[in-house]
Amino acid sequence: MLSQGVFWVFLGAAFGGLCRFTLAESFRVYTRLPGWMPIFVANALGSLLIGCLYSALKDTSNHLQTGDLPLNNEMLYALCITGFCGGLTTYSTFSLDNLLLIYEKRWLAFGFNLIGSVVICMLAVFLELRLCSP
Repeated sequence: MLSQGVFWVFLGAAFGGLCRFTLAESFRVYTRLPGWMPIFVANALGSLLIGCLYSALKDTSNHLQTGDLPLNNEMLYALCITGFCGGLTTYSTFSLDNLLLIYEKRWLAFGFNLIGSVVICMLAVFLELRLCSP
């Protein structure tokens, strides 16, 4: 049986993805900016938001009340950080993970994650385009 966290991640990701889509469509319709710009904005906003949310959840008590629904920090983390920020942009999670590695002084892991993720992911896309596309 799946945990309750799956529901919260699903709900948050749905809203985060909808926000990213709305942002991209708004840029397309209302601006003449290049097509990569809305993703840049989503990445920056998501990274700012994930920092605020992480700090807020880290410093709160174990139980917060939202209306009649008690939510503990793990559920809020699943909804807001993993779900919403992950749906808005996975770059925000990547940024948080790297910052935490820096705080923990895990320099080798930080370097590998930062450089390796960018290089390997770009290489994977390149290979897919070269090998799998007609």
